[in-house]
Amino acid sequence: MVRRRFQAEYDQELPGCQIVYGETIHKLRFQELRYLLNMFYIVQKQFNSYITALPDVVTYVISATSSDTYVEPLATASKLILYPQLFEELKAIM
Repeated sequence: MVRRRFQAEYDQELPGCQIVYGETIHKLRFQELRYLLNMFYIVQKQFNSYITALPDVVTYVISATSSDTYVEPLATASKLILYPQLFEELKAIM
């Protein structure tokens, strides 16, 4: 595993900050940084929702892979997952 150095520092020229990851430097204005921080919150919230739904998805996939017709998810299954679309995707790869 290669470890790369990550740092963020104030950039007086921009004004904003520069983020350094390994050899790559990204310069961001404060408005862009604020936008990214808000997006991190949204992505983290969405990711946590999917992690919570993971056991329901595993249960559904196990039952759906052995069926030729659409299988209704359990009544207690997460409502965040589009089960008809998941079923179609499963059938496309099986």
